[in-house]
Amino acid sequence: MALNLLLPVLVVDDASTMIRIISTALRQIGFTDIDEVQGGVSALTKMRAKRYGLVISDWNMEPITGIDLRSIVSVSDGRCSFRSQYRIVRSPKPTASAKAFALHLRPG
Repeated sequence: MALNLLLPVLVVDDASTMIRIISTALRQIGFTDIDEVQGGVSALTKMRAKRYGLVISDWNMEPITGIDLRSIVSVSDGRCSFRSQYRIVRSPKPTASAKAFALHLRPG
């Protein structure tokens, strides 16, 4: 399966450091259309305004967890769309290198 680097990507986490690490890794892979938000509430707002091909979300957030976010989106009224992929990831430790994390995200 080829990786489409033109997909719009949304990175969701409650920690700004993790958002920066994940976004940097995605840019190193070659993604260019990357939006970043802190928390599930902000993510829902973004997803209602834009269709994303890939969403990478922390799963341990409050008040809306990554799992809750996925559930809300899957039963939404069509304003949010996940035509491609949705991933809930447990963020790596902040000391993990962005390059190693980027390799982890590569398919296959």
